[in-house]
Amino acid sequence: MLVAPRCGAEDDAFIVGFLEWLELERHNGISTRNQRLACIHGFYRYLQTEDPEHLYAFQKILSIPIKKTRQPSVQHLAPDALKCILAQPDLTQTRGRRDLTILSVLFDTGTRVQEVVDLKIRDVRLDSPPVLTLTGKGGKSRQVPLMVNTEALLRQYMNEAGLLQKGKGDHPLFF
Repeated sequence: MLVAPRCGAEDDAFIVGFLEWLELERHNGISTRNQRLACIHGFYRYLQTEDPEHLYAFQKILSIPIKKTRQPSVQHLAPDALKCILAQPDLTQTRGRRDLTILSVLFDTGTRVQEVVDLKIRDVRLDSPPVLTLTGKGGKSRQVPLMVNTEALLRQYMNEAGLLQKGKGDHPLFF
């Protein structure tokens, strides 16, 4: 049988002191502090069932709150920055037109680079409404609609590369 640690009136103050030490002396972040506190809470929830005699002391420890952390804001590209990026590929060359199409697909769908690399010709539907079928982490598939400009770039790229022919469905979209 597990013997409960000594239980006194100052136990919650001791744990609060430990959490402050983590932040101030060890320079741990709030998320690390919260992880340690979650472990302590789990242990004291268990002790409640094993040693109900000290329930009040355990409840004081369980009432120590988790600190809230600020959620980082998502940074977006300014329209001018996006125009600058999309203006980089040399459209006089086949490779430049392909690169513009890739950048446009990345921006339009918000997909991961690996998902674009894994795209097959069969994953593109240019008929109305134009859709890309993306396979992400864990093999999960989802369909993402395309904007008109991206659909036009994809159609032009696939025509130029000869990818609209029958029987090429398992070939990579971008090579």
